[in-house]
Amino acid sequence: MDIAETQRLAWEECVVAEWDPELALSFGEEVAHLHEEVSETLGAYRKYGDFALHQGPGGKPEGVGAELADVLIGLLYNARRFGVDLGTRVPVVPAAACSAGGFGEEVGRLHEVVSNIFRAYRRYHDFAPHVGPDGEPDGVDVKMTLAVAHLMAAAGCFGADLGEAFKAKHFWNLQRNYQDEGRCLHPTRSPRAAGLSR
Repeated sequence: MDIAETQRLAWEECVVAEWDPELALSFGEEVAHLHEEVSETLGAYRKYGDFALHQGPGGKPEGVGAELADVLIGLLYNARRFGVDLGTRVPVVPAAACSAGGFGEEVGRLHEVVSNIFRAYRRYHDFAPHVGPDGEPDGVDVKMTLAVAHLMAAAGCFGADLGEAFKAKHFWNLQRNYQDEGRCLHPTRSPRAAGLSR
C-alpha cells in the first residue's frame, strides 16, 4: 500500500464528503472519533465472525476490513489536517507483534496506540517531532505513524485485506455526504443544537 497516495485519497474523500467542512473539530474530538471507529471493528467481528469484506444495505462495505479501513481513513485524514506527512515513514510491524489473545485483544491494542497519539499531544501541545525522555523519537507524528503500522499489522495478522477494504470504503464514501446524513459532528454547530430544522 502506497501510504502517501492513500493519505492523499483519504484527505480528498473527507473533503468531498464534507466530513468537517469548517475544520471545526478539535484534535481531541478527532481522536475520540478514532476510538469510536476502532470499537466498530469489534462490532463487525461479532456480527460476521470473520475478516472478509461484506456488503450491507445498498451495497455499503461492511465487516472487519471495512471498519479497519475507516480507522485508516481517519488516521490519514487527521495526519494531513494537522501537518503530519506519513509518506514513507510507516515502519513494518512484524506479524509476531500481533496479539496471541485473539481479535478482541488486538482491538484493545489498537485503542492503546490511538490513546498514545493523544497522550503525545497533551505532552507537547504540537505536531512537531520530539525526542522523548528515553532519547527515542516521540510526538504526535511518531505515534500516528506507529498507529498506522499497527493497524496494517492487525489487518495482516487476521487476514483482512486492508488495501481492498480501503478502496471499497473510499468509493462508497465519495458517494455520500456526512452532513446530509444528519450526523452531529460538532454539537455547537449542528442544526439540531441550534434549534433549526433541515
